[in-house]
Amino acid sequence: MKTSLSSVWPPAVMDQEFTSQIEADAASHPEWADLQNRLGLLRWAEGDLEGAIVAFEACLNLNPRYSWASLNMAGCLATKGEFSKARAAIIDAADPVEGAKAVTEGWIALLDGRPDTAEAAIRRIPPRRLELANVLWLRAATAENRDPAEGASMWRSVLEEPTIKAWYGEIDEIRTPREPGERRGGLFPGFGKLWLDLSQSYAQLGRFEEAQKMARRSYLFWSERGDFLHHQGVLCQLQGNETQALQCWTEALDAAPEDSRSATALSFYYSRVGNLDAAMQHVEIAIDRSPGYADLHRQRGLLAAALG
Repeated sequence: MKTSLSSVWPPAVMDQEFTSQIEADAASHPEWADLQNRLGLLRWAEGDLEGAIVAFEACLNLNPRYSWASLNMAGCLATKGEFSKARAAIIDAADPVEGAKAVTEGWIALLDGRPDTAEAAIRRIPPRRLELANVLWLRAATAENRDPAEGASMWRSVLEEPTIKAWYGEIDEIRTPREPGERRGGLFPGFGKLWLDLSQSYAQLGRFEEAQKMARRSYLFWSERGDFLHHQGVLCQLQGNETQALQCWTEALDAAPEDSRSATALSFYYSRVGNLDAAMQHVEIAIDRSPGYADLHRQRGLLAAALG
């Protein structure tokens, strides 16, 4: 039995203020793959699947190895009912975050009426991720196809997940809707990036409570712990709490040593407080992870000159 195309997509809450900014950024920098991926997520959240696919294609034309864009493209195609294209879109895609590809394959299989394949995909998701909101959602929707009573119990569990509970109050708001064609969006793994971007935008406007809410939503829906901690450091810095920012960035680097962002933030922090040796140590780490960023090489040059 094929699942309704709307059965696994909760409403996406978007702020028009930031919608316009995302569109302007993507138009101003058509050469930036990340901005095109962000635009695709925005279009998807709005229910404009065709516009989303155009944006994801633009992203992949710029960077064919952008795994999130491949997974996001597949999710859009599956939502449209184009299942063969959806599966083809991720055949060669790497796993951008452990388990994200399995979640995507599960959504595609579920929407295509292949619950056994969806169950197999769920079994490949790391145990530590099984309680994330969008994985709970996939598990409940899959269970409902197998056993309505088990599905009903699982939906009640989903509703108790803190992030979902904050946004949805009734089971009937989240389980399979009976209105054909109703579109929902927002629980697909790739949306974590969009929520983080919106959180940062709120923070830059000084709306820190809303920024924290979006950041928590992103983390619980998929973002890696390193992403979340790095972003928490940025929020702390914007609020003037440099000590807490330092702690967050240090923990983020431990959680995601391959990510250059927290190493970069730590290098600039140590420069500001006069610890040039630590600043140099961290800029070297950042350059090792992201050798193409000119600002990092400039920072290393300035530090080398200061250190003599």
